[in-house]
Amino acid sequence: MLSFNVDDNLKDYQEFISNVNQVDIYQDSRWISAAVKKDYGKYHIFTLRENEQIIVGAVAYIKDIRHLGKYIYIQHGPQFKLETNTDAFSTWGNIDLEANHRYEDCIEFLNRLAQYAKSNDYISVVFEPLAASYSQFAKILLHLGYQNYHHFNLPKYPMYLDLAKKEETLLAEVTKNTRYNIKYAEKKGVTIEVIYPTHDNTHIIEEFYSILNFKSEVKNFRIPAKSFFIDIWNNFAGTNNVAVIFAKYNNEYISANFTLFYSDWAGSHYTANLLKHKNLKASYLLKWATIIHSQKRGIKLFDMWGDIPNVKHNHPEYGVIVFKKGFNPITRNFCGWMILPLNLPKYTLWLHYNYFKKTLRGLRQVR
Repeated sequence: MLSFNVDDNLKDYQEFISNVNQVDIYQDSRWISAAVKKDYGKYHIFTLRENEQIIVGAVAYIKDIRHLGKYIYIQHGPQFKLETNTDAFSTWGNIDLEANHRYEDCIEFLNRLAQYAKSNDYISVVFEPLAASYSQFAKILLHLGYQNYHHFNLPKYPMYLDLAKKEETLLAEVTKNTRYNIKYAEKKGVTIEVIYPTHDNTHIIEEFYSILNFKSEVKNFRIPAKSFFIDIWNNFAGTNNVAVIFAKYNNEYISANFTLFYSDWAGSHYTANLLKHKNLKASYLLKWATIIHSQKRGIKLFDMWGDIPNVKHNHPEYGVIVFKKGFNPITRNFCGWMILPLNLPKYTLWLHYNYFKKTLRGLRQVR
């Protein structure tokens, strides 16, 4: 007997999400509770249960649109209890729902979610799934009336490294320039320090944030408030799901990343460097050390974050993309936002509002 549930039972959901193997940290309740403070005011947990056991589940942010209403936004969900073990790297973003006996359950979950949203007068349901554009899940969404929308909060073209390869193979596959810079930083005396969260070491976030804030001022890009990182640090205190990894030179932190580990997946959420020691190439050693640290922990794939296909030399992110591609990741094409319109007049107004905001933001940047 299947039942669809809407509740905020984090303990029950957390037990479920901790035992699925095609998942990253963005559906973890501890991450959600910090992200809600940062970006959203509310969340719901939606589950499909069989004999009281969760078989499909997702945490959804509830987003208010001024004067128009609300929409449901699910980031890198839903998640499924799988019947078979899958190879993380080859199937990442492309789960075979039929082989795992979850195809009908997936459709049932999506239909029940749409019914709930419609009966509660939501404007739309938005998925940004952990799914490739060619995946079975993407095809199901399109079949049920979801539309592609040219927007994404997490990378649409994520880049991954296969950590099932041996360390020497991974090193041999990086570019010649990247390999040289890794060894150069080691030769110059740059060292690596990995620090996991406890309730007594939140000062580590101060160290990390000072480097990140310096980078944001130099590069002129927005970063989350320090309180967001502190909340994440405290929520995961006593675990090994989060770490700040530093590159040090002469006892000074000169490069740092905020790295996340979850099930078979790991990735650095933010990375920053001090310019005064840029000639030491510490960022190369830091990234390499983070990758190998993840591999030694049994992680199956490392997330290098987003690619920009056909990026031009004059693009502000060109150097970052070249840096990441130096480690020889594979790029995949994800769905981005998939939207089910429920109130067409309000949905249309919302699209125009988003277009206006994007245009205005562009004009401000030109100024």
